[in-house]
Amino acid sequence: MSQSKFMKCGHTANAHTTNKDGKTIEICCLCSGNPDAKIEVPPPDLTGRKACCDHCRKLVDSNFEHLAFFEYRPSKDTDRYYCGCMGWD
Repeated sequence: MSQSKFMKCGHTANAHTTNKDGKTIEICCLCSGNPDAKIEVPPPDLTGRKACCDHCRKLVDSNFEHLAFFEYRPSKDTDRYYCGCMGWD
């Protein structure tokens, strides 16, 4: 996966699976039970939006390509992501 794809569930594609036709497709493993986790959509305009780490509350500019576990939340004041503050293991 060279470039992150934005999925209808609000996350970026972060895993892949094989569909019934044998084709490998990108999905969101966080929402794998949700049909929207398999549907690629055009990314939203994130200009001026902020993302907040769920654990330490660090606030950064929203960016679906460079923030781990980024989730676009259009109905909220901030998007969410994970900054790594609790470790990666």
